[in-house]
Amino acid sequence: MATTRPGDNAPIRQKSAEPTPLFGSDREPRGNGVPSRPWTVWDAIKTFSLRNMVFALVLGILAAAGGAALAMQQSAVYSGEATLIIDQAKVLAESKDEGAILKIAFLKIKYADLAKGPAISGPAAESAGVSQKKLSDAILVTTTGQNLLLDVKAQAATPAQSERMANAVGQSIIDYADHEQQNLNVPASDRYGFSFVQRADSATKLQPTANKALQAALGLGVLGFGFAYVILQLATASVRLR
Repeated sequence: MATTRPGDNAPIRQKSAEPTPLFGSDREPRGNGVPSRPWTVWDAIKTFSLRNMVFALVLGILAAAGGAALAMQQSAVYSGEATLIIDQAKVLAESKDEGAILKIAFLKIKYADLAKGPAISGPAAESAGVSQKKLSDAILVTTTGQNLLLDVKAQAATPAQSERMANAVGQSIIDYADHEQQNLNVPASDRYGFSFVQRADSATKLQPTANKALQAALGLGVLGFGFAYVILQLATASVRLR
């Protein structure tokens, strides 16, 4: 007969499973037991959202439309351009090298610098029917390289006014150079002089133009879309990245 020792019929207790602590994170574990890390700003931006993309695209289109509208509402500006050439017939005919041409080409710089001064802009303003200050602010006289050409540009609110000012400055340069040499008693055969190669007769419209409106629309549209998408991504991150 088998003997039963005390405690043989006592139930065997099993150790209960204890939760494994998470190290390095104070957030709840995901469903697969892997702890989730805190999201960053870069996570919020790079995690694609179709809804945010659509909203940002709509806002970008509105910004583009606004940019185009603003560009087309700018005040009208036209540019008239006249071209002069400086010449010294006798000297150039007798010259055997490029020295004479370079000397004459250098002279045109002098008159380009004087164009905004009262000696040239004063008579030009009177001829164009505008104030001397307005004409001086509107004109740009430039020389290019070592050629004998001098360009006179004038900007105004109408094509006719811009052409009138450019031609008036060109004529004033011609007259001033001639009078200056007369006062110095330079013989007529030895004088240099300016003449028109092309009078201003076809002003160019600088603004507003369809091209500038398109540039403004593209610029503001891209900026508006990018800014709106980033803001929307950040604003909805706490919901999207749970």
